[in-house]
Amino acid sequence: MDLELKEAACSGNVDFLRSVVGLKPIDEYFLTKLSPMDENIFHLATRCEQSEFLELATEILPEQVQQKLHSQKDKNGCTPLHMAAGLKQSRQISLKTVKLILGFYKSGVPVTNKPWLEHNQNGYTPLHLAIEVVNEESAMEILSMDVESLCMMVDKKENDSALFLAVKNGCNKVAEKILLSSYSYSLRGKDGSTPLHFAPNSSGMSEFLGF
Repeated sequence: MDLELKEAACSGNVDFLRSVVGLKPIDEYFLTKLSPMDENIFHLATRCEQSEFLELATEILPEQVQQKLHSQKDKNGCTPLHMAAGLKQSRQISLKTVKLILGFYKSGVPVTNKPWLEHNQNGYTPLHLAIEVVNEESAMEILSMDVESLCMMVDKKENDSALFLAVKNGCNKVAEKILLSSYSYSLRGKDGSTPLHFAPNSSGMSEFLGF
């Protein structure tokens, strides 16, 4: 474990990051897990809300290193995208970080992994996490990566679909995007519940569904 690199990621020390690029063996140094939770520098910077550090890393680290960093999972099975989606303290930072991560894949690089479709150990995709903490704009960004697949995916813990969670948590824009898409979608919810059980209590959604 390189404590200096860990501290730089947690504190957002971009000067340190600039200073070590080119001086260290890229794969060996930057892909090392840096905490007892098996977090890499992208996990740490995301958890500590250091978006400037992440932004610089996406500019100066080689593409193949970034591919691996984005796909690495911590001990909870979370990728950096899971962490960004689930940030509770600041929706703006969550959205900025989610856009930064997804922007890497939208830039035309070969897509060797799809972290937006990955489940963590609790069975949640990044989309499910974003909806659970009502990071609705982050959820919309994630959903846009693969509407067809994400409309049908359920979390592996409670068997909740994205539509069910969106209605339950009042993420109406997410629910409408799913309902208005041309793709099939799952209605599944915990213990046999469906979005219709929660729609009457969801502001705006009851009218959309005809209640």
